[in-house]
Amino acid sequence: MTNAPAPVFSPSRLAILVASRFVLNSVFRIAYPLIPFVAARFVVAAEAATWIVTIAVLCGLTSPLGGWFGERMGYRFTMLLGLALTLLGVLGAAITPSFGLLVAAYGLCGIGAAVFQPAMHAYVSTLTSYGGRGRAIGLVELSWALAGIVAVPPLMRLVEVQGSTTGAFAFLGAGLAVATLATLWLLPSEAKRETGRAGNGDMAAVLSNPSVLGLLAFIFLAISGVEVFYIAQPVWATDRFGASLSDLGTAAFVYGFGELLGSAASAAFTDRLGKLRAATVGFGLAAGSFCVLPLVSSSWAGYLLCYLVLGVCVEFAIVASLTLASTVQVVGRATVMALTLTVLQISRAIGSQLGVPVLQASSLLITSVLAASLTLAGVAIALRHVQETERHVLHDIA
Repeated sequence: MTNAPAPVFSPSRLAILVASRFVLNSVFRIAYPLIPFVAARFVVAAEAATWIVTIAVLCGLTSPLGGWFGERMGYRFTMLLGLALTLLGVLGAAITPSFGLLVAAYGLCGIGAAVFQPAMHAYVSTLTSYGGRGRAIGLVELSWALAGIVAVPPLMRLVEVQGSTTGAFAFLGAGLAVATLATLWLLPSEAKRETGRAGNGDMAAVLSNPSVLGLLAFIFLAISGVEVFYIAQPVWATDRFGASLSDLGTAAFVYGFGELLGSAASAAFTDRLGKLRAATVGFGLAAGSFCVLPLVSSSWAGYLLCYLVLGVCVEFAIVASLTLASTVQVVGRATVMALTLTVLQISRAIGSQLGVPVLQASSLLITSVLAASLTLAGVAIALRHVQETERHVLHDIA
Protein backbone atom coordinates (compact mmCIF):
# COMPACT_ATOMS: atom_id res chain seq x y z
CA MET A 1 0.00 0.00 0.00
CA THR A 2 1.32 3.45 -0.96
CA ASN A 3 0.16 6.93 -0.34
CA ALA A 4 -1.59 8.61 -3.25
CA PRO A 5 -0.03 11.89 -4.27
CA ALA A 6 -1.75 14.89 -2.78
CA PRO A 7 -3.72 17.01 -5.22
CA VAL A 8 -1.39 19.94 -5.91
CA PHE A 9 -2.61 21.05 -9.33
CA SER A 10 -1.87 24.72 -8.70
CA PRO A 11 -3.10 27.58 -10.92
CA SER A 12 0.46 28.35 -12.05
CA ARG A 13 1.03 24.78 -13.25
CA LEU A 14 -2.35 24.81 -14.95
CA ALA A 15 -1.50 28.04 -16.78
CA ILE A 16 1.82 26.67 -18.04
CA LEU A 17 0.28 23.44 -19.27
CA VAL A 18 -2.61 25.23 -20.97
CA ALA A 19 -0.21 27.67 -22.66
CA SER A 20 2.08 24.88 -23.91
CA ARG A 21 -0.85 22.84 -25.18
CA PHE A 22 -2.35 25.95 -26.79
CA VAL A 23 0.66 26.55 -29.03
CA LEU A 24 1.20 22.89 -29.81
CA ASN A 25 -2.48 22.39 -30.64
CA SER A 26 -2.48 25.45 -32.89
CA VAL A 27 -0.01 23.66 -35.15
CA PHE A 28 -2.54 20.90 -35.76
CA ARG A 29 -5.71 22.99 -35.73
CA ILE A 30 -4.53 25.14 -38.61
CA ALA A 31 -3.85 22.08 -40.79
CA TYR A 32 -7.54 21.36 -41.42
CA PRO A 33 -8.56 24.74 -42.92
CA LEU A 34 -5.21 24.87 -44.74
CA ILE A 35 -6.11 21.84 -46.88
CA PRO A 36 -7.68 23.82 -49.78
CA PHE A 37 -4.78 26.32 -49.75
CA VAL A 38 -2.15 23.58 -49.69
CA ALA A 39 -3.88 21.81 -52.59
CA ALA A 40 -3.83 25.01 -54.66
CA ARG A 41 -0.36 26.17 -53.58
CA PHE A 42 1.41 22.90 -54.41
CA VAL A 43 -0.96 21.87 -57.24
CA VAL A 44 -2.12 18.61 -55.65
CA ALA A 45 -5.57 17.08 -55.26
CA ALA A 46 -7.61 17.79 -52.14
CA GLU A 47 -7.30 14.13 -51.15
CA ALA A 48 -3.52 14.40 -51.36
CA ALA A 49 -3.51 17.64 -49.35
CA THR A 50 -5.20 15.85 -46.45
CA TRP A 51 -1.89 14.06 -45.90
CA ILE A 52 -0.67 17.00 -43.81
CA VAL A 53 -3.28 15.82 -41.30
CA THR A 54 -2.91 12.10 -41.94
CA ILE A 55 0.88 12.01 -41.57
CA ALA A 56 0.69 13.86 -38.26
CA VAL A 57 -1.80 11.42 -36.81
CA LEU A 58 0.04 8.41 -38.24
CA CYS A 59 3.20 9.60 -36.51
CA GLY A 60 1.08 9.69 -33.37
CA LEU A 61 1.57 5.92 -33.35
CA THR A 62 4.81 6.73 -31.56
CA SER A 63 2.76 7.74 -28.52
CA PRO A 64 3.92 4.72 -26.48
CA LEU A 65 7.37 6.30 -26.57
CA GLY A 66 5.93 9.20 -24.61
CA GLY A 67 4.64 6.81 -21.97
CA TRP A 68 7.94 4.90 -21.90
CA PHE A 69 10.09 8.02 -21.60
CA GLY A 70 7.71 9.55 -19.07
CA GLU A 71 7.88 6.53 -16.77
CA ARG A 72 11.67 6.35 -16.90
CA MET A 73 12.94 9.88 -17.56
CA GLY A 74 10.27 11.98 -15.89
CA TYR A 75 7.14 13.65 -17.19
CA ARG A 76 8.57 17.17 -17.48
CA PHE A 77 11.64 15.93 -19.39
CA THR A 78 9.37 14.07 -21.81
CA MET A 79 7.13 17.09 -22.31
CA LEU A 80 10.21 19.18 -23.13
CA LEU A 81 11.34 16.58 -25.65
CA GLY A 82 7.94 16.63 -27.34
CA LEU A 83 7.87 20.43 -27.53
CA ALA A 84 11.40 20.52 -29.00
CA LEU A 85 10.54 18.00 -31.72
CA THR A 86 7.40 19.93 -32.64
CA LEU A 87 9.41 23.15 -32.82
CA LEU A 88 11.81 21.55 -35.32
CA GLY A 89 8.86 20.38 -37.42
CA VAL A 90 7.25 23.83 -37.46
CA LEU A 91 10.50 25.49 -38.50
CA GLY A 92 10.75 22.98 -41.33
CA ALA A 93 7.19 23.73 -42.42
CA ALA A 94 7.98 27.46 -42.46
CA ILE A 95 10.79 27.12 -45.00
CA THR A 96 9.74 24.10 -47.06
CA PRO A 97 9.66 24.61 -50.85
CA SER A 98 7.71 21.44 -51.65
CA PHE A 99 4.60 19.53 -50.65
CA GLY A 100 6.58 16.42 -49.77
CA LEU A 101 8.75 18.30 -47.30
CA LEU A 102 5.68 19.95 -45.79
CA VAL A 103 4.21 16.51 -45.15
CA ALA A 104 7.51 15.38 -43.60
CA ALA A 105 7.57 18.47 -41.36
CA TYR A 106 4.05 17.74 -40.15
CA GLY A 107 5.13 14.17 -39.48
CA LEU A 108 7.83 15.45 -37.12
CA CYS A 109 5.23 17.63 -35.44
CA GLY A 110 3.10 14.53 -35.00
CA ILE A 111 5.95 12.70 -33.29
CA GLY A 112 6.51 15.64 -30.97
CA ALA A 113 2.86 15.77 -29.96
CA ALA A 114 2.78 11.99 -29.49
CA VAL A 115 5.73 12.16 -27.10
CA PHE A 116 4.33 15.16 -25.22
CA GLN A 117 0.74 14.15 -24.54
CA PRO A 118 0.97 10.87 -22.56
CA ALA A 119 3.52 12.44 -20.24
CA MET A 120 1.35 15.52 -19.82
CA HIS A 121 -1.77 13.49 -18.99
CA ALA A 122 0.17 11.33 -16.55
CA TYR A 123 1.59 14.48 -14.94
CA VAL A 124 -1.92 15.88 -14.44
CA SER A 125 -3.14 12.54 -13.05
CA THR A 126 -0.43 12.51 -10.37
CA LEU A 127 -1.63 15.91 -9.17
CA THR A 128 -5.37 15.20 -8.97
CA SER A 129 -7.70 12.87 -7.12
CA TYR A 130 -10.28 10.62 -8.81
CA GLY A 131 -13.10 12.92 -7.76
CA GLY A 132 -11.49 15.98 -9.34
CA ARG A 133 -9.93 14.33 -12.39
CA GLY A 134 -12.61 15.41 -14.84
CA ARG A 135 -12.35 19.03 -13.78
CA ALA A 136 -8.54 19.06 -14.07
CA ILE A 137 -8.37 17.38 -17.48
CA GLY A 138 -11.26 19.51 -18.72
CA LEU A 139 -9.40 22.68 -17.77
CA VAL A 140 -6.19 21.52 -19.46
CA GLU A 141 -8.09 20.52 -22.59
CA LEU A 142 -9.46 24.05 -22.92
CA SER A 143 -6.22 24.64 -24.81
CA TRP A 144 -7.52 22.72 -27.84
CA ALA A 145 -10.59 24.92 -28.11
CA LEU A 146 -8.66 28.12 -27.41
CA ALA A 147 -6.31 27.27 -30.27
CA GLY A 148 -9.24 27.14 -32.67
CA ILE A 149 -10.67 30.43 -31.41
CA VAL A 150 -7.60 32.56 -30.78
CA ALA A 151 -4.93 31.21 -33.13
CA VAL A 152 -6.48 29.76 -36.27
CA PRO A 153 -8.54 32.72 -37.59
CA PRO A 154 -5.70 35.31 -37.50
CA LEU A 155 -3.20 32.76 -38.79
CA MET A 156 -5.51 31.88 -41.69
CA ARG A 157 -5.95 35.58 -42.41
CA LEU A 158 -2.15 35.96 -42.47
CA VAL A 159 -1.85 33.07 -44.92
CA GLU A 160 -4.48 34.65 -47.15
CA VAL A 161 -2.82 38.09 -47.10
CA GLN A 162 0.72 36.78 -47.68
CA GLY A 163 -0.27 34.01 -50.07
CA SER A 164 2.14 31.82 -48.10
CA THR A 165 2.28 29.76 -44.91
CA THR A 166 5.75 31.01 -43.93
CA GLY A 167 4.60 33.81 -41.63
CA ALA A 168 2.01 31.66 -39.87
CA PHE A 169 4.50 28.90 -39.12
CA ALA A 170 7.09 31.46 -38.00
CA PHE A 171 4.63 32.75 -35.39
CA LEU A 172 3.91 29.19 -34.25
CA GLY A 173 7.63 28.47 -33.99
CA ALA A 174 8.15 31.51 -31.77
CA GLY A 175 5.28 30.40 -29.56
CA LEU A 176 6.71 26.91 -29.22
CA ALA A 177 10.10 28.32 -28.26
CA VAL A 178 8.50 30.38 -25.49
CA ALA A 179 6.44 27.38 -24.31
CA THR A 180 9.55 25.21 -24.17
CA LEU A 181 11.46 27.74 -22.09
CA ALA A 182 8.49 28.27 -19.77
CA THR A 183 8.20 24.52 -19.19
CA LEU A 184 11.94 24.26 -18.53
CA TRP A 185 12.18 27.23 -16.16
CA LEU A 186 8.77 27.43 -14.49
CA LEU A 187 7.23 23.96 -14.36
CA PRO A 188 8.86 21.90 -11.60
CA SER A 189 9.72 18.26 -12.07
CA GLU A 190 7.31 15.89 -10.39
CA ALA A 191 8.68 14.88 -7.00
CA LYS A 192 7.16 11.42 -7.09
CA ARG A 193 5.39 9.45 -9.80
CA GLU A 194 2.69 6.93 -9.11
CA THR A 195 4.14 4.68 -11.81
CA GLY A 196 6.85 3.36 -9.55
CA ARG A 197 4.46 0.82 -8.07
CA ALA A 198 3.20 -0.20 -11.50
CA GLY A 199 6.29 -1.95 -12.78
CA ASN A 200 6.60 0.85 -15.33
CA GLY A 201 3.25 -0.11 -16.87
CA ASP A 202 3.77 -3.63 -18.25
CA MET A 203 1.99 -3.69 -21.62
CA ALA A 204 0.81 -7.30 -21.40
CA ALA A 205 -0.72 -6.75 -17.97
CA VAL A 206 -2.52 -3.63 -19.13
CA LEU A 207 -3.91 -5.32 -22.24
CA SER A 208 -5.20 -8.24 -20.18
CA ASN A 209 -7.80 -5.92 -18.65
CA PRO A 210 -11.12 -6.25 -20.60
CA SER A 211 -12.01 -2.66 -19.72
CA VAL A 212 -8.84 -1.42 -21.38
CA LEU A 213 -9.60 -3.39 -24.55
CA GLY A 214 -13.18 -2.09 -24.52
CA LEU A 215 -11.92 1.44 -24.04
CA LEU A 216 -9.56 1.17 -27.02
CA ALA A 217 -12.31 -0.22 -29.28
CA PHE A 218 -14.64 2.55 -28.12
CA ILE A 219 -12.09 5.27 -28.85
CA PHE A 220 -11.21 3.79 -32.24
CA LEU A 221 -14.76 3.67 -33.55
CA ALA A 222 -16.02 6.90 -31.99
CA ILE A 223 -13.09 9.04 -33.14
CA SER A 224 -13.08 7.44 -36.61
CA GLY A 225 -16.66 8.62 -37.02
CA VAL A 226 -15.81 12.12 -35.81
CA GLU A 227 -12.85 12.40 -38.17
CA VAL A 228 -14.77 11.13 -41.22
CA PHE A 229 -17.29 13.92 -40.73
CA TYR A 230 -14.96 16.67 -39.58
CA ILE A 231 -12.33 16.48 -42.30
CA ALA A 232 -15.00 16.69 -44.98
CA GLN A 233 -16.24 20.05 -43.69
CA PRO A 234 -13.75 22.48 -45.32
CA VAL A 235 -14.19 20.81 -48.72
CA TRP A 236 -18.00 20.69 -48.44
CA ALA A 237 -18.27 24.28 -47.18
CA THR A 238 -16.03 25.52 -50.00
CA ASP A 239 -18.18 23.79 -52.62
CA ARG A 240 -21.57 24.48 -51.03
CA PHE A 241 -21.13 28.11 -49.95
CA GLY A 242 -18.07 29.23 -51.93
CA ALA A 243 -16.24 29.71 -48.63
CA SER A 244 -12.95 31.63 -48.80
CA LEU A 245 -9.94 31.02 -46.57
CA SER A 246 -11.20 33.77 -44.26
CA ASP A 247 -14.63 32.11 -44.16
CA LEU A 248 -13.02 28.80 -43.24
CA GLY A 249 -11.08 30.61 -40.54
CA THR A 250 -14.38 32.01 -39.23
CA ALA A 251 -15.86 28.51 -39.23
CA ALA A 252 -12.82 27.28 -37.29
CA PHE A 253 -13.41 30.08 -34.78
CA VAL A 254 -17.07 29.10 -34.36
CA TYR A 255 -16.23 25.43 -33.98
CA GLY A 256 -13.46 26.32 -31.55
CA PHE A 257 -15.88 28.37 -29.47
CA GLY A 258 -18.16 25.32 -29.37
CA GLU A 259 -15.20 23.22 -28.25
CA LEU A 260 -14.45 25.77 -25.53
CA LEU A 261 -18.01 25.39 -24.25
CA GLY A 262 -17.70 21.61 -24.53
CA SER A 263 -14.45 21.52 -22.56
CA ALA A 264 -15.92 23.78 -19.88
CA ALA A 265 -19.02 21.60 -19.68
CA SER A 266 -16.86 18.50 -19.36
CA ALA A 267 -14.85 20.11 -16.58
CA ALA A 268 -18.08 21.00 -14.79
CA PHE A 269 -20.14 17.83 -15.26
CA THR A 270 -17.95 14.77 -16.03
CA ASP A 271 -17.21 14.06 -12.37
CA ARG A 272 -20.87 14.54 -11.47
CA LEU A 273 -22.31 12.42 -14.27
CA GLY A 274 -19.67 9.72 -14.03
CA LYS A 275 -16.84 9.35 -16.51
CA LEU A 276 -18.40 6.54 -18.56
CA ARG A 277 -21.84 8.11 -18.75
CA ALA A 278 -20.46 11.50 -19.74
CA ALA A 279 -18.30 10.03 -22.52
CA THR A 280 -21.05 7.89 -24.04
CA VAL A 281 -23.74 10.56 -23.83
CA GLY A 282 -21.36 13.06 -25.43
CA PHE A 283 -20.58 10.84 -28.40
CA GLY A 284 -24.24 9.91 -28.77
CA LEU A 285 -25.14 13.60 -29.10
CA ALA A 286 -22.25 14.11 -31.53
CA ALA A 287 -23.56 11.31 -33.76
CA GLY A 288 -26.96 12.99 -33.80
CA SER A 289 -25.31 16.28 -34.79
CA PHE A 290 -23.63 14.60 -37.77
CA CYS A 291 -27.01 13.69 -39.21
CA VAL A 292 -28.75 16.98 -38.42
CA LEU A 293 -26.13 19.34 -39.89
CA PRO A 294 -26.61 18.53 -43.61
CA LEU A 295 -30.39 18.72 -43.24
CA VAL A 296 -30.57 22.20 -41.71
CA SER A 297 -27.52 23.97 -43.20
CA SER A 298 -29.31 25.83 -45.98
CA SER A 299 -27.36 29.05 -45.35
CA TRP A 300 -23.89 30.00 -44.15
CA ALA A 301 -25.33 31.35 -40.89
CA GLY A 302 -27.29 28.15 -40.33
CA TYR A 303 -24.22 26.08 -41.06
CA LEU A 304 -22.15 28.02 -38.53
CA LEU A 305 -24.82 27.50 -35.85
CA CYS A 306 -24.85 23.74 -36.48
CA TYR A 307 -21.05 23.72 -36.52
CA LEU A 308 -21.06 25.40 -33.10
CA VAL A 309 -23.35 22.71 -31.64
CA LEU A 310 -21.19 20.01 -33.20
CA GLY A 311 -18.10 21.48 -31.56
CA VAL A 312 -19.77 21.45 -28.14
CA CYS A 313 -20.84 17.81 -28.40
CA VAL A 314 -17.58 16.45 -29.85
CA GLU A 315 -15.28 18.23 -27.41
CA PHE A 316 -17.38 17.30 -24.39
CA ALA A 317 -17.23 13.66 -25.49
CA ILE A 318 -13.48 13.62 -26.20
CA VAL A 319 -12.48 15.30 -22.94
CA ALA A 320 -14.79 13.03 -20.94
CA SER A 321 -13.26 10.03 -22.73
CA LEU A 322 -9.72 11.09 -21.80
CA THR A 323 -10.86 11.36 -18.20
CA LEU A 324 -12.47 7.92 -18.47
CA ALA A 325 -9.20 6.50 -19.83
CA SER A 326 -7.37 7.67 -16.71
CA THR A 327 -9.67 5.59 -14.50
CA VAL A 328 -9.90 2.15 -16.14
CA GLN A 329 -6.52 0.92 -14.88
CA VAL A 330 -4.88 2.14 -11.68
CA VAL A 331 -1.60 0.26 -12.18
CA GLY A 332 0.06 1.31 -15.43
CA ARG A 333 -2.03 4.45 -15.93
CA ALA A 334 0.55 6.13 -18.19
CA THR A 335 0.63 3.06 -20.42
CA VAL A 336 -3.16 3.16 -20.75
CA MET A 337 -3.03 6.84 -21.67
CA ALA A 338 -0.33 6.16 -24.27
CA LEU A 339 -2.37 3.31 -25.78
CA THR A 340 -5.47 5.48 -25.79
CA LEU A 341 -3.69 8.27 -27.63
CA THR A 342 -2.16 5.79 -30.08
CA VAL A 343 -5.55 4.32 -30.95
CA LEU A 344 -6.98 7.82 -31.18
CA GLN A 345 -4.30 8.70 -33.73
CA ILE A 346 -4.93 5.53 -35.74
CA SER A 347 -8.64 6.28 -35.88
CA ARG A 348 -7.99 9.87 -36.92
CA ALA A 349 -5.60 8.72 -39.64
CA ILE A 350 -8.15 6.30 -41.07
CA GLY A 351 -11.03 8.75 -40.76
CA SER A 352 -9.03 11.56 -42.36
CA GLN A 353 -8.51 9.42 -45.45
CA LEU A 354 -12.15 8.29 -45.68
CA GLY A 355 -14.01 11.55 -45.19
CA VAL A 356 -13.21 13.47 -48.41
CA PRO A 357 -13.42 10.47 -50.82
CA VAL A 358 -16.79 9.43 -49.34
CA LEU A 359 -18.06 13.00 -49.62
CA GLN A 360 -16.91 13.38 -53.22
CA ALA A 361 -18.35 9.99 -54.18
CA SER A 362 -21.75 10.59 -52.55
CA SER A 363 -23.03 13.47 -50.42
CA LEU A 364 -22.62 15.05 -47.01
CA LEU A 365 -25.70 13.17 -45.79
CA ILE A 366 -24.19 9.79 -46.68
CA THR A 367 -20.93 10.87 -45.06
CA SER A 368 -22.91 11.84 -41.95
CA VAL A 369 -24.67 8.48 -41.73
CA LEU A 370 -21.37 6.60 -42.04
CA ALA A 371 -19.76 8.79 -39.37
CA ALA A 372 -22.71 8.41 -36.99
CA SER A 373 -22.77 4.62 -37.44
CA LEU A 374 -19.11 4.30 -36.51
CA THR A 375 -19.47 6.54 -33.48
CA LEU A 376 -22.58 4.81 -32.14
CA ALA A 377 -20.93 1.40 -32.56
CA GLY A 378 -18.17 2.65 -30.27
CA VAL A 379 -20.70 3.90 -27.72
CA ALA A 380 -22.37 0.46 -27.65
CA ILE A 381 -19.02 -1.23 -26.93
CA ALA A 382 -18.22 1.22 -24.14
CA LEU A 383 -21.55 0.68 -22.40
CA ARG A 384 -21.06 -3.08 -22.46
CA HIS A 385 -17.35 -3.54 -21.77
CA VAL A 386 -15.82 -0.50 -20.03
CA GLN A 387 -15.72 -0.03 -16.25
CA GLU A 388 -14.21 2.74 -14.12
CA THR A 389 -11.82 0.46 -12.23
CA GLU A 390 -10.25 3.22 -10.15
CA ARG A 391 -13.58 3.97 -8.49
CA HIS A 392 -13.62 0.46 -7.01
CA VAL A 393 -10.04 0.36 -5.74
CA LEU A 394 -9.58 3.79 -4.19
CA HIS A 395 -9.36 2.28 -0.70
CA ASP A 396 -6.32 0.26 -1.85
CA ILE A 397 -4.31 3.32 -2.88
CA ALA A 398 -5.55 5.83 -0.31
